[in-house]
Amino acid sequence: MRRLLILLFAMSASFFAGTLPALAAPAVKSGEYLDLVGRKNPELAAAAARVEALYRLVDVVTGSTLPRLGLQASSGQVLREGVGESSLSLSLGKRLDLWGVDELSIRQAELSARIQEARLGELAASLLREAETAYWNAAAGKSAVSLYSSLLAQREEDLRVARLRFEQGTAAKLDVFRAEVQVEKTRAAKTEAEASLRDALSLMGRLAGGEPVEPSELPVPFEMDLVADPDAAWKSRPDALRVGLERTAASIATRIASMGMHPTVDASLVSTLLSDSDVAIPPESDILLSVKVELPLYDGGQTRADKASKRLLEKASELDEMTLRTVIAAELELAASRFEKARALETSRRKEAELASEELRITRLRYRTGVGSQLELLDAQVREQAARTAYLDALREMAVSRVQFRYALGLYALPSAEAEKNR
Repeated sequence: MRRLLILLFAMSASFFAGTLPALAAPAVKSGEYLDLVGRKNPELAAAAARVEALYRLVDVVTGSTLPRLGLQASSGQVLREGVGESSLSLSLGKRLDLWGVDELSIRQAELSARIQEARLGELAASLLREAETAYWNAAAGKSAVSLYSSLLAQREEDLRVARLRFEQGTAAKLDVFRAEVQVEKTRAAKTEAEASLRDALSLMGRLAGGEPVEPSELPVPFEMDLVADPDAAWKSRPDALRVGLERTAASIATRIASMGMHPTVDASLVSTLLSDSDVAIPPESDILLSVKVELPLYDGGQTRADKASKRLLEKASELDEMTLRTVIAAELELAASRFEKARALETSRRKEAELASEELRITRLRYRTGVGSQLELLDAQVREQAARTAYLDALREMAVSRVQFRYALGLYALPSAEAEKNR
């Protein structure tokens, strides 16, 4: 295994040095790339702006529950008689909250903002999962291009040997043709790998808000340090937070709806500042206190229907919470199973690649010394190329399975500084 990993690192290092000179983007680690996506992604920025707007609406609702102070000026004149009056008064009024509706309304507005913030967390988790998956796909793509560059160099060397043996009369012209076919096949595979890499890097850049980057890490074997704990996932995942907030908001909406037939009480203080009338109410030296009470008797069944609707929504939010608990448990089980499968495949594919590389080494030596046939060499080349490609894919699958595991546990979140800024 050590020899294979050293070979992979050496190929990747040579690739970084100049295989694709067009890729001049800065190389970043996976954690740095996720931070970049959290800061630069325009979709996240737009969602954060919506959260900020809802928090501003909390101030609007709070302001609507405070007393109102205002000036009122009036003037009137009877045109035929030429008499009239004018006045300027100061008024202070407020609807008295005897039933706690104002407090519930403010709480409802706060919950709406927090629910939107939880949705921002869900979007961030989804985008960061996609971003890290794209990162490891691009890293595997780099390794694949490096692998095919190495294989192409080997195939060109085999072609050189075939031509030399043909010139020496120890090999047929057919051997040269077959070696040329292998060179072209490998070159085509390298071209496809380069195209796939460009696509992966393009996706990385798009998720980072157009910032051109490329991975600096390689997918390598690792030991999983995550545990499938549903309770921990429930405490961490933003969708779990959202359904909890939605359940609380539904309960508050039901309480507000149940108060639709409660009496309303409005109180006001009015003081006349200036008036040219002798019968102004209140007089300039006095204050008028007025109280208005409205007792609803019949609203056409609106309150009853609204309360029934809100209770149904409250029940739906409870069912959503139960469903999400089941979904989270299933996602954790699937993520754990996927990782175990990826780890088993990595072990078997690594052994297969080591054996195929050794087989090719021996077969190539036999062919060059005239003991083995070219068909044996070609078969060994195909098996070795397939084995090494499969091993790279197994390493990529291990990294992607860890991404899925982290997502299921709710470990993807916006950088704390950025989240505080969005608040």
